[in-house]
Amino acid sequence: MKKTLLTLIILLYSLALSAQRNEGIDKSYHRKRLRLIEVGGGVGYAATLTGLNFLWYQREDRTAFHWFNDAGEWQQVDKAGHFFTAYQISRAGREAFRWAGIGERKAAWLGGLTGILFQTPIEILDGFSAAYGAS
Repeated sequence: MKKTLLTLIILLYSLALSAQRNEGIDKSYHRKRLRLIEVGGGVGYAATLTGLNFLWYQREDRTAFHWFNDAGEWQQVDKAGHFFTAYQISRAGREAFRWAGIGERKAAWLGGLTGILFQTPIEILDGFSAAYGAS
């Protein structure tokens, strides 16, 4: 189940990038740079989630997906961390797409999508963890 979920997320990320490839591209578009972002981002994405799964969640029991209200325990500090991380990934993604010659508006959308795609699986992994739960 988890391998299927990870594969699906990677596939969606790759499709999102390739679907946007021809829209909003400046005349200075660099095909090799965009390919480097796609491949490097996909490999980095898979490695990050796999590492996170083994290093953070391996010691925890797995359960059916469930929700957990962590307001009293974490007092929204984890939300601030997710927001900051998503912002930084989105910003770096936008800059990478601009480097590849993607137009400013399209690069902003793709960067934002990158941040969401990197952060969403963390909540999904939390949801399957007995010690946490999606929040």
